Amino acid sequence: MSVIIVNFYTRTYGDTIADMLAGYHTIQRESNGSIISKLPGQLKIPSFYDPSQLEFQHTWYERAKKKSNILPAHRQYGFNFARFDKTATVISIIPDLIDVVARRTLAIDTWKEKHPILSKFFHKLTDEEKIKYTKKTVEKWAKDNILDSDIKIPLSDFAQLKNLNLGLEYNQDVIDSIYIDMKKYVS
Repeated sequence: MSVIIVNFYTRTYGDTIADMLAGYHTIQRESNGSIISKLPGQLKIPSFYDPSQLEFQHTWYERAKKKSNILPAHRQYGFNFARFDKTATVISIIPDLIDVVARRTLAIDTWKEKHPILSKFFHKLTDEEKIKYTKKTVEKWAKDNILDSDIKIPLSDFAQLKNLNLGLEYNQDVIDSIYIDMKKYVS
């Protein structure tokens, strides 16, 4: 079976979708709303996408696809997975509910601990300024990292996943749980 890469901006439920497509139908959310993917192979570390790390990228990709044929990914720099695997299929989640993504990102993210410099910058902003900044970041990521060759699934319509003829699992209860969780972030 060929590799399916689920490409998504953080906080767009990509781990949940990747787990569901792999057949995991019980999704446990952390108290902050995030999940920890049950999938062993992941392409989410930023250094994987460093353009100067070709050998590392190839080794990491080969190791990841041995663990699972469904790989969650946070593509960076417009990285083309076909470089290593011409048979891989990339499903990209379009962050079309940008306000929800921005509010969810601010509610969940641990950037305060991970990025002390950003934390000082963000501390000075109002919540609306933080949301505006996050929206711009999400829009730029989508423009740079959702490629024409990807299968595009909008965050607002995960039901489109059931129409893919890729032999993947689909579970409406998982999709419903995503939309229930999203309601917390609607302004």
